[in-house]
Amino acid sequence: MLLDHFIMCFALVPLMMILVFASGSNAPFEMPIWPFYVMIAIYLNKDAVLGQSVAKRLLGLQVVDGKTGQPANELQCFLRNMTIPVWPIEAVAVLISPSRRIGDAIAGTRTVVSEKRPPLSIISDLRGRRPNRNTLLMLITACIYIALLAMAMNSVLPQPSDFRPPVQ
Repeated sequence: MLLDHFIMCFALVPLMMILVFASGSNAPFEMPIWPFYVMIAIYLNKDAVLGQSVAKRLLGLQVVDGKTGQPANELQCFLRNMTIPVWPIEAVAVLISPSRRIGDAIAGTRTVVSEKRPPLSIISDLRGRRPNRNTLLMLITACIYIALLAMAMNSVLPQPSDFRPPVQ
């Protein structure tokens, strides 16, 4: 959802910049990459609180389990959002089947209309939550996913040494 993307970017990009500057690096190619991975982890878990991101709360939408109709758990929300990096394929799939994303098929979820809620209600919903088995599985899956993403990015992106002038 485009609104989700804009909200997450406006929230996460400043956070990533703070983390980079707090690391103490001042050389452009010496900056740590871990803030980027933290941002990805947060972005992929945007729906994990009762199946509603900030944008879904504003619009009155909720991600639910396809079988039970209950709010999707943390692991389902993460699995659903794992397809975000291949969003052009997701866009084509949504044009073919508007009611369900590829991520929904993978996670066994669907998006339904629910009551509109204030965006900051996500904070009060977070207060009473305790980690459970799905939280642990989501964290393990997120670590594996981000590690694989990091390996893929390292093999595709140029390395800092590619930009240094040759030593004479």
